[in-house]
This record gives sequence, structure tokens and C-alpha cells, in this order.
Amino acid sequence: MLYELLSQNLVRVNVKAADREDAIRKVGAMMVENGFVEPSYVDGMCKVAVEMPGYIVITDGVAMPHARPECGAKKVCAALMTLEKPVPFGNEAHDPVKLLIAIAAVDNSSHIDLIQNIATIFDCEEVVEQLKNSKTEQEILKIIRENAGGNE
Repeated sequence: MLYELLSQNLVRVNVKAADREDAIRKVGAMMVENGFVEPSYVDGMCKVAVEMPGYIVITDGVAMPHARPECGAKKVCAALMTLEKPVPFGNEAHDPVKLLIAIAAVDNSSHIDLIQNIATIFDCEEVVEQLKNSKTEQEILKIIRENAGGNE
């Protein structure tokens, strides 16, 4: 599922981000540029990060920014970005964040398979470290494909 949603247009490595909001806006910009969400969706992701910072940090150094479908989601999608330098997201147990996997869904259920697939991939510390340390977008896509059942 994740592998099918990601393309090179939705993956960036070693992006410079000043802080949490800058990182979320940059990962969200990929979703907007590809026509999957409205700019208001990115605003929604930033709002969730401020209101519930612990909620979007899903494991050590990994955040999953998202917002409500009604904030401007047009299609189920995902975008993945690594940061040049990790930034704090407000989760003492898992900060700072080096990798963001932003998601959007058009309703309350269409993204369930995506969330399950992300959980499977990000449950393995070794895979998470490989993703965080990837040097190219192609390397990230290869790691996701190999660990998400996208080898068809």
C-alpha cells in the first residue's frame, strides 16, 4: 500500500528545516504540488502538531503528520521526507524527528490499510534506521518496496 502511493515526487532526503512547522510544511508541499491535498490540509497538519505533538510522533525520530479529511484531502496519499538535521517535535520520549511520513485520507476509513502498512514497516528499528540514513529518494523507495510487500 505505502509503496504504491509513494513515487519519487513524494519522497525527499536531507531537507533543511528550521523547526517542526517548517518540516511539516515542506512534506505537505509535496502533497499539494501533486494535487492530493489543498494547502488548507497542510495548515491542518501544523495545527494538529501544535495541539497534540506527542500524537504525531510515532516512534524514535519519526513523525506522521496528518489532519482531518475535511481539512482539504482530495485523495489517499503519503509523502516521506528525511531531514538534514533532526528537529524537536515536542515528544520528549521520541524527539528529535529525522523522518516524516505524512498521510492524507478522504474519509475516516480509506486509510486504514495504509496505517497498518506503515505500522508494519516502522515496527522494525533496523528498517527505520535505514530509512533515516538513506542518501537518495531511490534508496528510500527500494527500502519501502522490500519491506512493504511491493515486489510484484
